[in-house]
Amino acid sequence: MSKSKIAEAIIQFLIKTFWPWFLENIWPLILKHIISVVTDSLDSLSNRINRFFADRMKKRSQNAAERAHEATEAAAAATTDSEREKHEAVAKVWREVAEQFRSENEALHAQVIELIARTQQSVQEDLRHTKPAIDDLAGTPSLIIGQSKAKLPALPYEQGTL
Repeated sequence: MSKSKIAEAIIQFLIKTFWPWFLENIWPLILKHIISVVTDSLDSLSNRINRFFADRMKKRSQNAAERAHEATEAAAAATTDSEREKHEAVAKVWREVAEQFRSENEALHAQVIELIARTQQSVQEDLRHTKPAIDDLAGTPSLIIGQSKAKLPALPYEQGTL
């Protein structure tokens, strides 16, 4: 029997015997690990995005609150009623701006959490439906995962072993 026939017989054995065993016993473990890694990565990304937006909105809200406080102090130090009323109006506007920033931050935070949760669910579902396959119709076996297809390399063997 020639080396190429032996290699072909080994490949056929692997495809017919080993591959179904691999799909049933090993692939679920690999898939579980992939889902865990992707979920952890999305959680990490979510935390970073949340911190970024929370810090940004907190600074904007604090800035507006500081301006409201400054305007309130200016109103207290005013020497005329019109000057006091003007500063009180400015303080009121800045308090409203600070509240708006706080409200926007809460809404944005909720949207980010929802987006990440939907993304995680979608990715996990896509991964769960991913099952590798072997295409051996053309004579050269190819591995298919999702939309990707790659020819399998030749079996490695040392000179004189086959």
